[in-house]
Amino acid sequence: MANMFDFIKDLNPSKEQWRIKVRVIRLWKQKNFRQLKLGDNIEMLVLDEQVRILCS
Repeated sequence: MANMFDFIKDLNPSKEQWRIKVRVIRLWKQKNFRQLKLGDNIEMLVLDEQVRILCS
């Protein structure tokens, strides 16, 4: 049976839709000092079965 999810390391611009399964390890808010009108950024550290990555 084929894997139902794509791994983070396989993501690229060749297609527009991906199906990924990740676990959020850490989640925090960070002030956006460049554009105060937009409010805070939400930052997260995610992990799939092979890769850990920081997302904003």
